[in-house]
Amino acid sequence: MSQRQPRGSWGSALLCLAWLLSAFLVSCGGDGSTGNGPAAPGGSAGPAAAITGFSAARTIISAGSSTTLKPVFVNAASAAIDQGVGQVASGSGFTVAPAATTVYTLTVTGQGGPVTGTVTVTVVPPPAITSFSAAPQAVLSGGSSLLSAVFSGSGSIDHGIGPVTSGQPVGTGAMQTSTTYTLTVTNAASDTVTATTTVTTGPAAAITGFGAARSTITAGASTTLLPVFANAAGAAIDQGVGQVTSGSGVTVAPSATTVYTLTVTGLGGPVTRTVTVTVVPPPAISSFSSAPQTVLSGGSSLLTAVFAGSGSIDHGIGPVTSGQPVGTGAMQTSTTYTLTVSNAASDAVSASTTVTTGSAVAITAFSAARTTITAGASTTLLPVFVNAAGAAIDQGVGQISSGAAVTVSPQATTIYTLTASGLGGPVSRTVTITVVPPASIISFAAAPPAVASGGASQLTAVFAGGTGAIDHGIGPVGSGAPVTTGALAASTGYSLTVTNAAGDSLTASATVTVGPAVAITGLSAARPVISAGASTTLTPFFVNATGAGIDQGVGQVASGAAVTVAPQATTVYTLTAAGLGGPVTQSVTVTVVPPPSIASFSAAPAAVLTGGSSLLTGVFVGSGTIDQGIGAVSSGQAVTTGIL
Repeated sequence: MSQRQPRGSWGSALLCLAWLLSAFLVSCGGDGSTGNGPAAPGGSAGPAAAITGFSAARTIISAGSSTTLKPVFVNAASAAIDQGVGQVASGSGFTVAPAATTVYTLTVTGQGGPVTGTVTVTVVPPPAITSFSAAPQAVLSGGSSLLSAVFSGSGSIDHGIGPVTSGQPVGTGAMQTSTTYTLTVTNAASDTVTATTTVTTGPAAAITGFGAARSTITAGASTTLLPVFANAAGAAIDQGVGQVTSGSGVTVAPSATTVYTLTVTGLGGPVTRTVTVTVVPPPAISSFSSAPQTVLSGGSSLLTAVFAGSGSIDHGIGPVTSGQPVGTGAMQTSTTYTLTVSNAASDAVSASTTVTTGSAVAITAFSAARTTITAGASTTLLPVFVNAAGAAIDQGVGQISSGAAVTVSPQATTIYTLTASGLGGPVSRTVTITVVPPASIISFAAAPPAVASGGASQLTAVFAGGTGAIDHGIGPVGSGAPVTTGALAASTGYSLTVTNAAGDSLTASATVTVGPAVAITGLSAARPVISAGASTTLTPFFVNATGAGIDQGVGQVASGAAVTVAPQATTVYTLTAAGLGGPVTQSVTVTVVPPPSIASFSAAPAAVLTGGSSLLTGVFVGSGTIDQGIGAVSSGQAVTTGIL
């Protein structure tokens, strides 16, 4: 009996302990079934998890756009949204950018859970404009045009036109002024795109004059056509003349009678007008002679001319017939007779013959002040002769006096002939005036136009009709061939001089500005490592910049001024500063780490006898520690409490 009593005492104690443990587990929901969430240490029950709201800021978005999901819930041990969103906090917005219509499910775990809620984000194609044009693009005042648009979405055009259908033209109605029309296309997400087209109004093109300086010319000669017109988009003359400007004469030299047509394009056009240039054979003299060529005072000679055209001999002889001799009459002095033959274009050629009664004629000099001139310029001819009955220079100069300079302005290289008549004459001498094109400068520029001190630039000159040279020691340059300025210590203005063969020149200038170089002296983050959802500040420092900006959507910044950033993931921020010697860049990295979270923390068993121990298990993200002297723990690994 005395030995069995202890056994009975231990049995009663064990039954009591089993009853207490069963009651404890029932009160904690620990009947062996899966709970609604992790039990708090100590095993007490709480209110049920619930979703009080789950919505999207925009339930319809365009493809490529985003929206914000906002979950609101209570009494949750954890909460997550599927479709890759992950763990969420109640009341915090989460940005999503689905590529297609997507149903997002919020799952909240806890007492009475899990519970779920859904929201659908519908993705529609973005609005798009393929084309938007007007035909015609220019109309007369009061006219109209057709506007054609090809697009995806709902379209509308301003200026009172309103809704339109893709691919169906609409009229502008009568227009009094030039108008820019805007097409706006909207999709189901209320996103819009726009495009514009302009219809120009103006006066009608018109030709007010078209004539020829000489409507009849000699074969081989030229004339000038003068077109005068207004309100033209373009104007051209056929027969190979090409584009023309109103009021500017163009030279033509047809080989046969030609009808020239001026065509002017523009509103209400094209319009045309013609002018005819008649080409006739040149006058010609086969021969003009005197027999005899020398006579005594009071004697006479016979003049015989063979020619084509209308002929006349001076010194009172008058009109003559080709091949029929005429007498000079009694001569007291040596005389040079000139035969002039004209055609229907009033061009004339002449020939002379001299009947001498005294000393022989002689040309002692015939020169030009400038033998090479620029087109449009002039020079002077100086004839010097003796014993002449008369003297003349051809090419339209006419009769001249010995020692008297005459001015000529040939349009092309020309040979001028001085002919002096007299006893033993006529005699002649020639001088050639070479006409060269004027020099022209098409462009003269420095690249870059601004450099840092000690830097160099490239000077490029494009010119024609002459030789080029640049000052400041650079010297001769070739058209289109860049030359270096060398190292520059100060801003410098360079002059280009282009000189043609006539010695005429023109100039152009280009300036290279010298200044201090741009530099970045620092770029730092107040916190280079942050938790997701947190922010930090970036502080840039730079000098001599014309502008500076940070990428990743930060934008323009000022030196020394901090800017706040809140990246969602680890991000490299690059500062770019523009200026002389630039751009220059510098980067800083902000590392984003997940926030700490606890999925569960429990004790097993949750109740022990005095002097017993329990195992504590925590499931978490981050670095975990347990108080009461336990210290650092790993997620999912149980640790003992020790004797309690």
